Amino acid sequence: MCRILGISRASYYKWVHYQSSELELENEQLKREIESIYHKYNGIYGYRRIYIYIRLKLGKQVNRKRIYRLMKELNLKAVIRQKRKPYRRSTPQITSENKLNRQFDIDTPNKVWLTDVTEFKIKRR
Repeated sequence: MCRILGISRASYYKWVHYQSSELELENEQLKREIESIYHKYNGIYGYRRIYIYIRLKLGKQVNRKRIYRLMKELNLKAVIRQKRKPYRRSTPQITSENKLNRQFDIDTPNKVWLTDVTEFKIKRR
């Protein structure tokens, strides 16, 4: 069988008798915890906050780079919020002058017309 697959017998027996190391078992348990925390908070937590959560809530001493590496292996990425654009007030040089000066006493119809222009910035879809 080894000859057909093109591997040595030593490699086959090494694979058959392989036992996971303590570090690999710990990494698997840590991956399960990372996934549960990630899904508990709907993917908002990144590796920094998951690291803090594991350290403070679960009381485990784990390196943040290890959390980062395991999240990368699990293909978990935090949701990045979109940056809000700053609010801009209207510019006074564009505002037209007040010619009526709040004197609305008009004796004939269609002598004065008034309007209001309100601008709303909306997101285009």
